[in-house]
Amino acid sequence: MFKKAPFLLVIAFGLIAIMMQQSYGQATTAFQQTLTEMNRMKPFQNPIWQRSADVMKSRILDRKNKTMGDLKDIILTGDGKMSSLKVELSRMQFETDIFLNAQELKFISNDRAFVMQYDEAEIKDLYPQLLADIETAGGATSDSISLDSLQNADVRAEDGRNLGKVEEVLFARNGGDAAAIMIRVRYKTISGQSVAVPFSSLKYQPDGTTFKVVVPNDQADDILKFADR
Repeated sequence: MFKKAPFLLVIAFGLIAIMMQQSYGQATTAFQQTLTEMNRMKPFQNPIWQRSADVMKSRILDRKNKTMGDLKDIILTGDGKMSSLKVELSRMQFETDIFLNAQELKFISNDRAFVMQYDEAEIKDLYPQLLADIETAGGATSDSISLDSLQNADVRAEDGRNLGKVEEVLFARNGGDAAAIMIRVRYKTISGQSVAVPFSSLKYQPDGTTFKVVVPNDQADDILKFADR
């Protein structure tokens, strides 16, 4: 009986190793399936998304639907949610741009506009407080990501491989979260292939006035395989 123990241990460790490999394979397969689903239709043609270039054309309205100004930038969290909007309220003739809390705004997709909860008079009263909030709202951190700073940003794997650049950020059609990053892959023999990747699967590292987009190594492998099909 006791002589069989080492043999049984070998079998047990072997089964554990197989289970670990299967678990890793399933996780990788899940990400590959996500890439397939996101890119089944050409992302720029998918009606569930809209390009950041189009979102950035949005007007800023007060609650009486008066046009107050234009959108200049969107500050995103690491999981793609809108945190604040940098706006120029040209109607108010303010001397500087301000940041508005995205949770206090309503997005109208058809009219391509963000609507504030305040009218013109209330905005004037709030202006000193909005100015005081500028540094906090616009500060570059891993969870305070400027959409403008992501344009053409470098995309690298954690091990340093340069995968390409950010081509576009895709938003949910209802004006909600940033759903995906379009990566223009340029790596070795892969040149110019575009792949949509979930926004929340990536890491965003401040780099001066811009950001570096970092991809976990296993996901970087999957992106390269997908782009090289």
